[in-house]
Amino acid sequence: MIYYDLARWEIQLRYRKGMPNFKQDNDDEDVLKKIKRGFFIEQKQERNPLPLSEA
Repeated sequence: MIYYDLARWEIQLRYRKGMPNFKQDNDDEDVLKKIKRGFFIEQKQERNPLPLSEA
């Protein structure tokens, strides 16, 4: 199992510096669009993770 913790503010700062969204190639996209995608899509997946294995 992998656990990571990164503050939302830190992620937003990284988006402003040019970091793309998770599994996306959107380095040049508008910062607000990247933040919206991160908040409404990526964080929702984090709260409802898929099971690692079916044992």
